[in-house]
Amino acid sequence: MGQVLSIKLLSPLPQKKSEIKITKRNQRKDQNQTKKEYFFFRKGFLFFVVGMSIFETNNCRMEFRL
Repeated sequence: MGQVLSIKLLSPLPQKKSEIKITKRNQRKDQNQTKKEYFFFRKGFLFFVVGMSIFETNNCRMEFRL
């Protein structure tokens, strides 16, 4: 999600008025999509934290090296 947003921000501004209209129309859809994605991301993160706390209580300390 973050990568897509950064690509949009880095892309050059559209010169034509028609392109600007299209982007404005698509912005509403994008906002809806990002809200849903953010909600699911938060849910996933919550489950991850809960899972980690369970691992900690079972004395199975796991190190995640990314």
